[in-house]
Amino acid sequence: MNNLSDYYMARDRIRTGDPIQFASNSLVGNIIRWWTKADVNHTAMAIRFKDYESEIDRVFVIEALEHGLQLSSLSEKLKKHKGQAYWLPLREDFNSIRKKIGAKGLLHLGNRIKYDYEGCLLGNTFGRAKKDADKLFCSEAFWLFVESAVLECPDRTLQEMIIHGNNYLNNEAPTPADIKHLGITKARIQIL
Repeated sequence: MNNLSDYYMARDRIRTGDPIQFASNSLVGNIIRWWTKADVNHTAMAIRFKDYESEIDRVFVIEALEHGLQLSSLSEKLKKHKGQAYWLPLREDFNSIRKKIGAKGLLHLGNRIKYDYEGCLLGNTFGRAKKDADKLFCSEAFWLFVESAVLECPDRTLQEMIIHGNNYLNNEAPTPADIKHLGITKARIQIL
């Protein structure tokens, strides 16, 4: 079991909508990092259930895995994870729509969306995969949740951040390596 002291130091500051990224010491993780020339290979989105924290104080993540979108306990995932993990706090500009970002994740979680093997493996082989909301890989899911929440809000600053991010991505789906370049997060903090 891993030492979670770094996670516990950051845990109370992790908020709904924050991306959590992983560098897995596995064959697939190593291949993804090598191919994308990045130090991370997986992205999940933190979600907090404030109404229940007096009963169960947990940080969860919504993530696209091989069986589709899943809700997992972050601490349980970190206990077993072989590799590193990072928290990328969203910029303060997003505070007013964090609940909407989380709702977008939960809405898609309940829709039995399949994992986007084709986009992840083939699409990212020759640049980036095309966006496809019917099937998602990890960082594509995170971006969809944020992008769709922003597009429903009147905040011009947030909309311009999404436009900037989509321009960076050429309106395609981001890889985990792209998340830190989209202009929506602060500096990452290692939590494992």
